[in-house]
Amino acid sequence: MAPTMARMAAFGLLLLGLPSTTLAKPIGIQSRQNVPGDTPFVSFDACSDSQRQDIEKAWADVVTLAGVSKQFNPPGTIESRIFGDDINVRFEDISRIYTIFHNIEELSKNGRKMQISCQDIYQEHREAKDQVTCKNVIQSSSGSIGAYAFSTEPTIEKSTIVLCDPFWAPGQEFLGEIVDNLRKAPEGDRKNPNLMIGKGKILLHELSHLVALAEGSTNEPIVIDQLLNDDSNVKAYGIRMVERFARNKNWRARTAKNADSYAWYATEKYFESMFGTPNAAYEKRDGDEDDTSPEQPAPPAGPTKALNIILENKRHGVPNDKDFYDTMNWLFYSTDYGTASQCALNPALATHADI
Repeated sequence: MAPTMARMAAFGLLLLGLPSTTLAKPIGIQSRQNVPGDTPFVSFDACSDSQRQDIEKAWADVVTLAGVSKQFNPPGTIESRIFGDDINVRFEDISRIYTIFHNIEELSKNGRKMQISCQDIYQEHREAKDQVTCKNVIQSSSGSIGAYAFSTEPTIEKSTIVLCDPFWAPGQEFLGEIVDNLRKAPEGDRKNPNLMIGKGKILLHELSHLVALAEGSTNEPIVIDQLLNDDSNVKAYGIRMVERFARNKNWRARTAKNADSYAWYATEKYFESMFGTPNAAYEKRDGDEDDTSPEQPAPPAGPTKALNIILENKRHGVPNDKDFYDTMNWLFYSTDYGTASQCALNPALATHADI
C-alpha cells in the first residue's frame, strides 16, 4: 500500500500493465433484492448486467481457488516456493493462511454483506488528496490499477471492492476458459504460470486485503502489497517477484502478509492438480552471490588499507642542559588491511603531525 494514504482504513491495490481508468462520481447503493446469484455482495454499484454476470463467475472461481487452497500442506513445493522454505515452522503464518482462505470460502454462506462496485466510490473517511481511484498512479509501479479494496471498519459490512477497467480487459478469463486454453496449448506451455491469470485471481487478491477476513481486531491492514525491502520501490507482485520474495531469507517472514502470495498460491495449487507443478518463475536460491539488482544493491566493498600510527619522541642534548629540547610527532604509515606490521629501516611515510 502507498504509505501516503490515510491509515484509518484498510485498502488494497492490484496493478496491471493496462491503461488506467478515469475517475467517476460516487453513486447510490442498489438494493439487496436486485442482486442476482449466490455471492457475498449486497450490491453491484454501477455494474451492467454483463458485468454482474462476470462478477458472479469470478466469485465462483474464487470459491474454487480458496477451496483448493485448503490443501495447504507445508513444506510442499508450491508452499515453499510462494511462502518460503521455512513456512512449515512458521506456525503463526500457517494459521493466518488457513484462516484467510477459509474465511474467503465461507463468505457467501454468511449472507450478502459487502459492497462491490464497477466504478470509483468516494471514500468519505479520507481527505480528497488521499482518495484511492482507478486512475491513481502508484509511485514506482508500472501499469494501472486493476482493482482496489478498502474498509472503513474491520467488518465485512464495512468492506468494499472496486473493479477497474483492466479487470474487464481481454485476457482476464475465467478458470474454465484458462483450463481449455492450456489443454490446447503446446505441452511446454501448460506449466507456464503467466498463462494462468484470470478474473478469479484478481478478485481473490483483493479479498485477501480485507481486515475482516484476516480476523484483525483493528482497521490496520494486515495483508498488504509488500515491498521487497525498505530500500526498494518494487512490490512483491507478479509471480516472479512473489517467488523472489519467498526465496530471500531476510524477506520471506512477510510472505503471509502479502496479497499476491495468496493469489498466486491458490492459482498454482489449482492448476497443479491438472497439469503438474507449474514452472518456477525465479530460479536463484539463497546464497547466490550474483543475486543483486537495483532493488537489492550489492554490499559496499570492505577496507583494503589500514594505518599504523606511531608517536615519535626525539631528544637533543642532556636533560637540564641549556641546549636540551624534546620533540614529538605523530607518524602515519599505510599498510595493507589485515596484515601484520613489521619494522623497516625506511618505511614509506603517509603523513605526520607535529605536537
